[in-house]
Amino acid sequence: MLKIDKNYEPKFFAEFKKKSNPKNWKDFDFEIKGKLKEYMLENEQKIDGNYFCPYCERQISVEKSQIEHIKPKDKFPKLFHNYSNFLTGCLENQTCGSTKGNKWDDNFVNPVEDNPRDYFEYSISTGEIIPKYENGNYVLYLNYGNIEYYKFFKIYLKKWEDKIYFIPKYNFCNEKIYGYLPLEFLENEIKEILENKEEISKIKKLTIKDILCEWACNSQFREFCNSFEDYQKKLVNEIYFVDNEIINNDISGKFEKIFGIKNKKIEKINVKEVEKLDKIPVYLENGKVWEAFFKKDKKIYLNTEISVSFEINEIL
Repeated sequence: MLKIDKNYEPKFFAEFKKKSNPKNWKDFDFEIKGKLKEYMLENEQKIDGNYFCPYCERQISVEKSQIEHIKPKDKFPKLFHNYSNFLTGCLENQTCGSTKGNKWDDNFVNPVEDNPRDYFEYSISTGEIIPKYENGNYVLYLNYGNIEYYKFFKIYLKKWEDKIYFIPKYNFCNEKIYGYLPLEFLENEIKEILENKEEISKIKKLTIKDILCEWACNSQFREFCNSFEDYQKKLVNEIYFVDNEIINNDISGKFEKIFGIKNKKIEKINVKEVEKLDKIPVYLENGKVWEAFFKKDKKIYLNTEISVSFEINEIL
């Protein structure tokens, strides 16, 4: 998808509207449509001597193209002759304007008003369009060396104080092939990899749910589940021993309370210090040992392996 910098309405079009006083799109004849397409392609949609459809980036021509109303004229009748609402698009019948038709959504990325590169990335290996945001969350696709499953290596960026954290995508961390590493960076370090530095301000604040998801995903338990809630239940069922008497005596109940936490003070944790502290290992049926908790000052914390966590003593 290409960003289009619209020019002012051309003089010939203003004169046409003044003279013909069109009442609807049917009043636009073949000649004026051709002149409009030629003007837009030459002055707004030309790259290195070629013309391109703003939506699919296919090469087009005056003859093999159509005028696209960005906001559909059926839903926005007052804009049917508004030049700023025009693009010249391709004639592909299964993509772009032909497929879009009169459909409209307020979340539509308008290539005249918005820069598509702020919203999309592209997979070099597949050509697939990849959204940068999901439900308002900034998304990154990580490459762990497996191109075939790249779309499963998806994480959210979340911010707390001066750090940006990699948080597992809730409905992906239950997939067997999902890859995740507990990583964090300074805000300025993340800015260096963002194409648009201002995007840093759009990254959402870290939540308790983020921390719980990150913590659970560190267990390396992977199973096909219907939801993150389903994943939680299957993870708990996989646990056969916790090296803490209080938790071990009621594994299901204690973990249900942990996953049910919604409001808790997030604390800054020194990761290097945590490495030296006593851990509480959790033993899984699949043979993995998950160092799920650590002890500090008579308190028990979630061992998130990143520099944020919270204590859980009050629910034990």
